[in-house]
Amino acid sequence: MSTACLALSKILENWEIGHNVMHGQWDWMRDPEIHSSHWEWDTYMLFFDLMLVPYGMELEKALEGEEPLGGLLARLSAAARKTTRLAAKEYLLFPLLSGPSFLPTLIGNLTAGTVRNVWSAGIVICGHFPADTAVFDEAQITRPCPPGKGGGG
Repeated sequence: MSTACLALSKILENWEIGHNVMHGQWDWMRDPEIHSSHWEWDTYMLFFDLMLVPYGMELEKALEGEEPLGGLLARLSAAARKTTRLAAKEYLLFPLLSGPSFLPTLIGNLTAGTVRNVWSAGIVICGHFPADTAVFDEAQITRPCPPGKGGGG
C-alpha cells in the first residue's frame, strides 16, 4: 500500500505540478519554488530521462555548429550531476535512513519510480506524439487562410 501511495504521489507531483512548471506556466508568479528554471523533480526518471535530456539539450544546434560544443557539454554535465544527486538521495540515502528496512525501502522506491516512469512515458508518448498528429511546415503556418476557410476572417 505504501509503494502504491508513493507511486501516486510521484505521478501527481511530476505531472500535475512539475509538468506545468516545466512549461513555465507559473513563472509569472516569480516564486523560485515553482519557477521553471529552478524546479527540482523528485528523482530524475532514469530511463525516461534518457529520452528527455537529449531533447531538452537542443543537440541539433551543437551538431549543426549554431552553438559551441562547450555549451552543450556544460548542460550535459549539469544534467548528469543533478541526476546523480537525486538518484543517490532516492535510492541510497532514503533506504539507508530506514535502517533495517533498507531493502524493502529500496525496492519500494524502485517500484514506485518504475510505475511513475511507465505512466509518464505513456502520457508523454500518447499525449504529445499521437500517430495522427498533423505537422505543418513554416510556409503553411505563415500563409494566410483563404476566405471562408478559418483563420478568423
